[in-house]
Amino acid sequence: MPDIVVVGGGIIGAACAYELARAGVAVKLLEKDELAAGASGRNLGYLDTSKDPVLAPLAQRSLERYAEIASDPPTPFFLDPEPLGTLAVTIDQDEIDHLREWVSAARAVGVELERVNDRVRELEPELSPDVLEAYLKDPVPQTTLVMVASDVDRTRKLYKTLQKQSTIVECWGLRVARDGRIDLREVARTAEQMVKQAVGDGGQQIEPAAARLVAERAGTDIARLRGDVERLLLYTAGSAKITLDDARQIVSAETAQDDWAVTNAIQRRDAREALRQLALALDAGGVSYQILGQLAWFVREKLVATDPRRVPAAIEALFRTDLELKSSGDARVLLERLVVQLCRG
Repeated sequence: MPDIVVVGGGIIGAACAYELARAGVAVKLLEKDELAAGASGRNLGYLDTSKDPVLAPLAQRSLERYAEIASDPPTPFFLDPEPLGTLAVTIDQDEIDHLREWVSAARAVGVELERVNDRVRELEPELSPDVLEAYLKDPVPQTTLVMVASDVDRTRKLYKTLQKQSTIVECWGLRVARDGRIDLREVARTAEQMVKQAVGDGGQQIEPAAARLVAERAGTDIARLRGDVERLLLYTAGSAKITLDDARQIVSAETAQDDWAVTNAIQRRDAREALRQLALALDAGGVSYQILGQLAWFVREKLVATDPRRVPAAIEALFRTDLELKSSGDARVLLERLVVQLCRG
């Protein structure tokens, strides 16, 4: 006969049963479905420190317990090695007093706080434009805020606020201006010189025909030119000279027919082909998170069965890429790095 019966195998029930069993109590755990099969209505997917001085020590002990379990888990799960933090934002004057109370309570239980008005967009790229507009109208004194965008909608209220409150510098890359007349021959010559310069800075040489192909393919799009050059350098790493054939492999205008070409190349450890297929997928309009999900499926379902030794490093690379994508990193560069890491294992 059990000493205690715990009803419900969610996080609370399972934790209670586990701790009681560790203490030597005979426990019976009842669950109608499967352990940890559901989700609490208050489960936000992260561990937070309670601002209640009574509950704060329990929250800290819970965090320590998670870290202990994560070091040798019976079932694998991911726990960030370092705190990521949370972001509290208000643009409503009525909410400022409430936010100040929250700050005082957090400091009272030992939570580290930082005012990040000048970095809020960097920390949360998807923040509502209304928040940014409110900050632009009343910035923190002595703050320099730099924002970078490929283009802006000049009819939006945010742009008009920027015109009034800031200095706007327009850099149109290979184009003279946003709507200016374009000399395509001059653009091509400039782009070709940029390719040669970038390759030379990387300690390599490039055939003139290869540099010309990369430049022509980019047209007036300096972002595409930069991306193609970065992929070309990654593709030819270790080679003294980049050939026309190398350039064709990277900037081919064909479209990918096989949705699984990237993962198939990774399974063969063919980094060059994987990078080429990734470029084709992205150029055809592939969404970064869909591609990341496909790579995660490959690791979970295929790599585990075919080469389990590569799995731990692959999972770590996937988590790191996911976090950096959420931090507004360059999706193409991050996915290219991930593909190379998965191929090397």
